[in-house]
Amino acid sequence: AKDDQESELKDPVTMDWINDACYIGGRLWEVSTVDTLRKQAISKGDPYWSHPLNRSLIPCSLKPIPSSAVKALIEKCKSHSLGDKNAAALNLDDVRRMASSQGLMYTNSTTRESHLNSTTVSHGPVSDEETALSQQINILEQQLTEYRAQMSSLKTAREEEERRKAAEAEEARQKEEQRKKAAEAEEARRKEEQRKKAEKARKKAEKILQLLEDERQRRKAAAAEKKRQEKRGNDCDWWLFYHDDIPDMCDTSCVAIGEGGYVAVSDSGVSTYHGIPSNVQNYLDRQHNRNIAFVAIGPEDQYFVRKTNGKCAYNGPASFEEAMDDYYHSKGVSVVTFGPWGIWYVKYEDGSEDWRGIDENYGQRLSSILSTCPIRNLFLGDNGIYFVAYNESKISHRGMPTGVARKLSDSSISVKQVLLDEENNSWFVRFSDK
Repeated sequence: AKDDQESELKDPVTMDWINDACYIGGRLWEVSTVDTLRKQAISKGDPYWSHPLNRSLIPCSLKPIPSSAVKALIEKCKSHSLGDKNAAALNLDDVRRMASSQGLMYTNSTTRESHLNSTTVSHGPVSDEETALSQQINILEQQLTEYRAQMSSLKTAREEEERRKAAEAEEARQKEEQRKKAAEAEEARRKEEQRKKAEKARKKAEKILQLLEDERQRRKAAAAEKKRQEKRGNDCDWWLFYHDDIPDMCDTSCVAIGEGGYVAVSDSGVSTYHGIPSNVQNYLDRQHNRNIAFVAIGPEDQYFVRKTNGKCAYNGPASFEEAMDDYYHSKGVSVVTFGPWGIWYVKYEDGSEDWRGIDENYGQRLSSILSTCPIRNLFLGDNGIYFVAYNESKISHRGMPTGVARKLSDSSISVKQVLLDEENNSWFVRFSDK
C-alpha cells in the first residue's frame, strides 16, 4: 500500500509532500491549502468551502492548527515511503489520531475536546517525542478546564446582562410603540389632508387639460376642414339652365349637372336636385335623398350614385357596367365621368384607373396625362372638349365655353373641377384662392 501511503502524505490540491499538516475532512492537508480554500470561500460570503475530491462542504469555522510533533511523524512516514529502510513505517491511522489529538481539526470547544481526548499514537517503546507529546496534551487539558470555568462565569454574567438589556429593550419598545402610534396617527391625518388637496388639484388639472384637448381637437378639425375645402375647392361659380331654388353650391361636397338640371350633395349626405333625368331622381327619392356621397350624370340617362355606406347604383355603357360588376366591391370608386358615344372614365379608391374611348376621341395630350399622372378630376364633353385636374395643382383643358375659360385664365385661383351641360348652356366650376 505504498501508493496509498504516498497519496495520504501528499496534499490533495497541490499533490506536493505535506510539510505543515492538519487533519480535516477525513484526510491530511497542507495548512496553507486549507487557509487558501477558507479565505476564498469567506471572501465570497460562503460559510463552506468545497472538498476538491468528493465535493463535500466543509465549514469555514474549521481552522487548521499545525503541530511540530505530527510534522515529525509525517516526515518519518514520508522517509519510509521514499525508500529509507531505516525509517519506521508508521500506520496512517496513527498519524490521523496524532493529528486529531493535536487539535488539527479545531472547530469549537466541543469538537476540540473530542479531539483532545482521542487516542494518541501507540507504536513501539515510548520515545522522548511521545513523552513530550503526552505532557503537551496534559497541559492542554488543564487549560481546557480553566477555559471552561471562565466560559461558565462569562455565560452567567452574559445571561444577567442579557436579562437587564431585555427589560430595558421591552421598556424602550413600549415607548417606541406609543411614539409610532402617535406618529402614524399624525401621518394619516397629514396624508388625508394632502390627498384632498391633490384630488382637488387633479380635478382642476383634468378640467384644464380637457379644455386644452377640446381646443386642440377644434383646431385640428378646423385645419382638416380647411385642407379638405382647399383640396376640393372652397368656392365655386356656375350657370344653370334651371337656376331657381339653387342652394349655396360652395357648401356642397358633390355637384352633378345634366339635361339642364343639377344634383347638389351636402357634407351631411343630403341631396337636392332639380331638372335631372328621371332615373336618377327616382333612385334619390327611394333613398329619401339621404346618405348620398357621390353622384355623376352622363348623356343618355347614364348615372352613377355612391352612398355613404359604400353601396352604389349605376346605369352606363356595357363595358362600364362590366367593370363595376368586376371591381367595385373589391376596389371602391372615387371618381366617375361619362362622355358621349359610350366613353367613360373611373378612378378606384386604391388609385388604379380604367377608361374606354378617350384615347381615340380626345387627343394625345389627354391620353398622355391619363397614362402618366394621378388624376384628381375629369370632364369629357362633345367634340373633344375636356378638362382634367392632375398631380397636385396642374390642369389641362380644351374647347371650354367663355364663362368657364374666363375662370380658367384667372391666375389668382386654382380650378379644381369643371362640369359642362353643353346642350343646355349650363356649367359649374369649383376653385380655391391661391
